[in-house]
Amino acid sequence: MSLATLVASAARTTSSTTAVLLSKALDQAPIDSAVFQLSVSALASNATDTLDVIVQHSIDGSNWDALCHFPQVKGNDAAGQIRMQYVRREVTIESRSLDSIGAAGTVYHGPIGANLRVEHVIANGSGSASFTFAVTMEAVRKLR
Repeated sequence: MSLATLVASAARTTSSTTAVLLSKALDQAPIDSAVFQLSVSALASNATDTLDVIVQHSIDGSNWDALCHFPQVKGNDAAGQIRMQYVRREVTIESRSLDSIGAAGTVYHGPIGANLRVEHVIANGSGSASFTFAVTMEAVRKLR
């Protein structure tokens, strides 16, 4: 098992996408299962302020799909952690739109690409939204 910090804890006020986190050069074996954790330690205070966090994967580093879309966090929610589990399943044919973010609270379970990144979208309904959060992943790889 390996624990990786995908996004370090920091206060954020605008939407952003991280750089590519894993590359094919670093990939030793396919990820068979993983637990993704969103840790939110400080939130905006208004219910109209929202945070969406999406872990995306790509085979080629250019075309991205949602792997894990955490449930939306509202500014008046309590601080805490949200965990979502990925378990690899063999999928022979799947049709998905390109650069799909997937529905909130969902995890894609087919084989994943070697490239990962995290997108976060902050909707600033109050005019002063700030969320402090981190994203980590604990992955299990099986050598074949």
